[in-house]
Amino acid sequence: MNQIDYKSISEEDYNNVCGPNWPGYQDFLKIDNIPGFIVEEIRCMLAESTPQFVFSGTKKDYLNFLLDEYFDILQQKRVLEIAPNQGDHTGVIQKTNPIYHEAIEADKEFADKLTNQYPSVNVFHADIFDVLSTYKKFDVTICFGLLYHLHSPLHLLELIVNNSDPEFVLIDCVCAPKNLKFNTENVNTMGNRFCVNDWKSANFNLVVPFEIVFQSMKHMGYSLVKKTMLNINDNFSKSNSWVGMWKNERTVD
Repeated sequence: MNQIDYKSISEEDYNNVCGPNWPGYQDFLKIDNIPGFIVEEIRCMLAESTPQFVFSGTKKDYLNFLLDEYFDILQQKRVLEIAPNQGDHTGVIQKTNPIYHEAIEADKEFADKLTNQYPSVNVFHADIFDVLSTYKKFDVTICFGLLYHLHSPLHLLELIVNNSDPEFVLIDCVCAPKNLKFNTENVNTMGNRFCVNDWKSANFNLVVPFEIVFQSMKHMGYSLVKKTMLNINDNFSKSNSWVGMWKNERTVD
């Protein structure tokens, strides 16, 4: 790839597909040698990703936004919810009247509370890596607030695609960081079962960016049909992150 290949990308297009933690557009233009795969990634995103939308508001507004813009596909569908935690999304999912709703939660206290609060939801206290080790078909799989807490986030995406084979996958993830790095996770979340003897010192990649999720899902036969940048002003962990909807485009031989 030569300079003209990437320096011809407009500022508007660059900003539409690159997260706020990427280099600014002017700094991007000053780079003399950008690896070809980076240029190709940007071009793929320009060609195949949907226009960028930005949501800004409170946590309550965000849940209503999900109900209207993303969860409208859940009605009369078999839904797998991964890591519901305290159940904010669980209650919204229930409003859509799914034909079946299963939730997998690794924290026993949260799992018990969800079982009592939502009797129509099949809540299991389990590790999602174990649950998805065998095939079980769902129409929609939802994974919010989890990828950036795992040591094997892309492996989880593979399990979701191959073993639950959903028509749609809803995922949230962080924006692209300037430097991918490993940080120390301070909680024993799912995927940490290999480090249970010394889990507080385990290193996790907490910055799995949207761009990597985009390319991984594309590789597995899913196309991005909707994406939104989030700015939730009363939930810091959700600020400057993304939510996306992927559709199964794989063909069956």
